[in-house]
Order: sequence, then C-alpha cells, then structure tokens
Amino acid sequence: MIGSNLPRDWVSHIGKDDTISGRDLVVQFDPDKLRQASQHLPEMKRLNGLLAAAQRGIRFSGATAQRAARLLETIGKFDGLEKLIRFLSLLELMADSEEYEVQSSPEFAPNIDAVALNTMQRAILHIHGHFTEKIQLPDVASVANMSTNKFSRFFSKNTGRSFTDYVVSLRIGRACRLLSESDKSVIDSAISTHCALDYTGGFVVGVG
Repeated sequence: MIGSNLPRDWVSHIGKDDTISGRDLVVQFDPDKLRQASQHLPEMKRLNGLLAAAQRGIRFSGATAQRAARLLETIGKFDGLEKLIRFLSLLELMADSEEYEVQSSPEFAPNIDAVALNTMQRAILHIHGHFTEKIQLPDVASVANMSTNKFSRFFSKNTGRSFTDYVVSLRIGRACRLLSESDKSVIDSAISTHCALDYTGGFVVGVG
C-alpha cells in the first residue's frame, strides 16, 4: 500500500520482449475522501492509522497478503455497492493486520518536483539497463548531470536507500530468477549478474 507522492518502482526480471499477464493490478483512491467519510461514519476512523502508515509505504506478508490479493483480484469484477464493499473489506483486512513492514523511515522526505522526477527517471533507467555490468556511482551521477557526492545524497533522499543497496537488490533478484528459471549454475548466475561467491557457495553482491 503506497501513499500519495511516495516514489516507487516495480521490478520484474524478465527478458526484453517478455510480458507478464496481470503483472500490475492497482486500486487508486483518495485517502482524504475516506477521512471525510469518517466524520459521518465513525466506523471508518479505524482506517486512519492505516492511511497514515501508508504515507511511508506498507508491505504486507503471510496470510494477509494472500487474502488481500484475492480480494484485490475480485474488486474489478463487480459494480456498485458490491465493489465498494469489497474495497472496504480490503482496507479493513489491512488495517487489522500485524503482518506488515513499513518501507521507509519517518525522516524520508523525497523531492517530488518535476525536475527531480525527471532526473531520477534518467538515473533509474540507466541503472536498470546496466546493473548486470560493471556500474559505479560516478557513472550514474554523470547521467544525472551531478557530482558524485550530490547524486549520492539525491538518490538516497528520493529512494530511501543507498545507490549500492539499490543495485545489490536488483542483482540478487536477477540472480535468483536465473537460478530458478534456467539451467545456469550458481557460478554462471553469479558471473552474469556481476555477483561474487563466498566460500559457502552463497552470493556476495557488490557494486562495481
């Protein structure tokens, strides 16, 4: 669940011409409308905590994630009150759940002006196009037309994570997909995603 103006990206490690049917299923709504409704329907106030937490991004897991996914998939099949009922049931499920993790710190304050968004988009596209190669922070800073130090701060502020952590997460995801969906060995998967192996055979991922 992602609040208003919170930067996000959905990453699927697939081939250039591959597609995933139903990859994204989104319900978009105005949280202020729900807050206004709570003035007339006190029962709606139980959603206020959920809406506040969503401003930092929430990731659900376990049984909650499974039940929420099933509800989300059915909402679009109905009209009128039945659609609204299922939407409110989804919110109630998430509001009552303890199976979640907040995705950003309270101090996270992204810059959402148009220039910053354009710069971030160029940087992200470059990273996604080259993360399986040797890629370093100065390379991406150059794409963003910034000094290395300035870009490092800019990237962390607008993503909530460091450049290194972001690239590492992409490489691990790519390596895991190669292992699960191809005949590549652990070593081949590590090499093709620019990972290293430790003495136990596990991945050690770095940037560079």
